[in-house]
Amino acid sequence: MPTTSGNVLTTDSAAIATLNIRVTSIEGRVSELSSTINGVQAALATKIDGLATALGGKIEERGRPQWAIYIAGAMAVFSVYAYMDTAKISPLKEVDARIEARVDRISNKVEAEMVPIWVHQKVWSLTDDTLKRVTDANTDRIKRIEEQFGNAYNLRDAIQQLDARVRHFESMATERKP
Repeated sequence: MPTTSGNVLTTDSAAIATLNIRVTSIEGRVSELSSTINGVQAALATKIDGLATALGGKIEERGRPQWAIYIAGAMAVFSVYAYMDTAKISPLKEVDARIEARVDRISNKVEAEMVPIWVHQKVWSLTDDTLKRVTDANTDRIKRIEEQFGNAYNLRDAIQQLDARVRHFESMATERKP
């Protein structure tokens, strides 16, 4: 190791002194940088708090019911309903009332002209009796025809002969008309 002679520092001491000066200078700058960062951090914290407060106020304001909008919407719905009622539904109500009146008149007329059930039963009974008599008479006629023609003709031949007679009488009836 080099020695010092008098006031003169050796090269190692000079290097250490230079490094010491540099370290002190760097420590000063780091200290300045640290205080600058702390100042910026404090300013940012203040700014963020201010923005958070403003944002919270806006959110709170938006969270409140917007009564003006609700009332305007209700008035718009009521206006549309009132228009629909007067312009569109009222004519339909009038038509509906006319239809109801007509139905009432028709119902009253039907009730007035309605025939009691006993009359229908009597008419149906007479119709059934008449149908039975006609059916019995036709059955008797068919039996007489079968007996009259016997085995010489079958039923088809008898029907054809009767059909020919009917045509003959019809032609006679049309010839007499002027």
